[in-house]
Amino acid sequence: MASLRKAAQMSAALKTFRCRVRAGGYTLTLQCLAPSAHAAAYAVVERVRQRDQSPWHQVVASEWSSVIGEWVVPANAIVISASDPAPEGADRVVLQSIRTNGGRRDDIH
Repeated sequence: MASLRKAAQMSAALKTFRCRVRAGGYTLTLQCLAPSAHAAAYAVVERVRQRDQSPWHQVVASEWSSVIGEWVVPANAIVISASDPAPEGADRVVLQSIRTNGGRRDDIH
């Protein structure tokens, strides 16, 4: 019973984020559950680094607001470098979906 209660508390602390990051010439949009925007951005960059070994990535992590029924876009992006330690909660991020910009490279017109 205690483990069920702990699992419920952990999932209640997760928020829905939509993260956008450019990697390898593509813009990727990843939706996830995470305890914070920084944890979401870090987990997204860890996923992106499997194919793009850039020294840093810039992530815009928008949080879903059930109060206003839309994404709240932050004023600033989060920059994650290859040497950054994992923020608290990064191990609890659950990726839900990954989308590219229609398979078109951003850097080729």
